Amino acid sequence: MQEISKKDMKGFPKKLIPVILCQEDGENLISLGNEDFILNSSLKCSKCEREYHIKNGIFYIDSRDKDTLMEKEIEARDASAKGYDRRLSSRYYKEIPPTLKALEVNKDSKVIEYGCGTGRVTEHIFNKVDLILAIDFSPESLKILQRKAQNTDNIGLVCTDASTFKTKKSFFDRALSVQVLEHIPTKDRRNVSVLNAYDTLKNKGIFVLSCYHQDMRRKLNKKPQEGTHPSGIFFHYFTKGELSNLFKSFSKVKIKPIDITLPFEARLHLPSFLGGFISKVLEYIPFLNNFGHLLLVRAEKE
Repeated sequence: MQEISKKDMKGFPKKLIPVILCQEDGENLISLGNEDFILNSSLKCSKCEREYHIKNGIFYIDSRDKDTLMEKEIEARDASAKGYDRRLSSRYYKEIPPTLKALEVNKDSKVIEYGCGTGRVTEHIFNKVDLILAIDFSPESLKILQRKAQNTDNIGLVCTDASTFKTKKSFFDRALSVQVLEHIPTKDRRNVSVLNAYDTLKNKGIFVLSCYHQDMRRKLNKKPQEGTHPSGIFFHYFTKGELSNLFKSFSKVKIKPIDITLPFEARLHLPSFLGGFISKVLEYIPFLNNFGHLLLVRAEKE
């Protein structure tokens, strides 16, 4: 995929600036100029005067609590960004359709996505919604999404730690987080991430989240629930009980396994769309659905 030339960059939509709060004190940001799209600019908090910067259309927010573990993950995500979509393409039919179905967007939907990465899911919704704010801490991943979205004018890209990112309260209709929660290393930060999503949703707003599942296969093989991938990225595999507790602030919560692969399936070398169909059927079969690699949460705020 070719780089976007500066003349073809639309920039960050100015209409999304009021949605982003100062990460220090929660106050509004001051933006100068009358352009509808901001390519390069500096902004200030209206109270503490902390500075923020938009560079080549991406809004950058330095994370004040960045640690070694986070730095390692950013480095790993940047390094793998170009091949990321291709690497996960075989799982498309098992993961993306049930996620989009749960999200249930329309042309009036205002969406926030935490940990958008290269836009593996984002690219399927930005032409179907009113606007979308997409957050990730990997600059290289965001640049790939920026290229995918170069013909749209309703998406704002923010480079920061999605797990602590604060936005305007009761603004969004939908929140989305795909395979991000399992890489947040502490319970406190996981709680903060879910509560931030809760706060930014309107009443009746929906949060759709997927994460690693401590499934039947892992239990039978006595695989650990928590650890570190060879790339240095932290992981935690969740149980339904853990997620139920994490989402207790929401009024209606549904949790189900998706991305289900039976033990013998790999030997059959099935086409990916057929594997997706089998996975969809298995979602509704007790015991067998416990082989789901992911858990999908659909939580409604009241």
